[in-house]
Amino acid sequence: MLRITSAAGFGSPFRDSSQNYFGLGGSGLSSDSFDLRAVMATTNWDGSSTTLGNYLTQGTAGTDLQLSLHPTGGSSASVFATLTGVGQQAGAFANFEQHAIF
Repeated sequence: MLRITSAAGFGSPFRDSSQNYFGLGGSGLSSDSFDLRAVMATTNWDGSSTTLGNYLTQGTAGTDLQLSLHPTGGSSASVFATLTGVGQQAGAFANFEQHAIF
């Protein structure tokens, strides 16, 4: 079972009524996805896929995958979400990105 926790200030993770959509501070989708539009709106990211890695990075803590946000694309960052139990799975972050809406 995947458990998502979010850091203070980034809203609470939620699941839609169809039980297949996770979001942090946004809503309105109906596919297997993670909605990060509200989170990314707190940054100065221009929406370019080539610079996404400057704003969204990954790390692991034990078996958990931690997602960090860099508000200005620089080195200052904070963990905004933790996906419990998937940090050691090969390709976990790439899989997350494929299901994320920015």
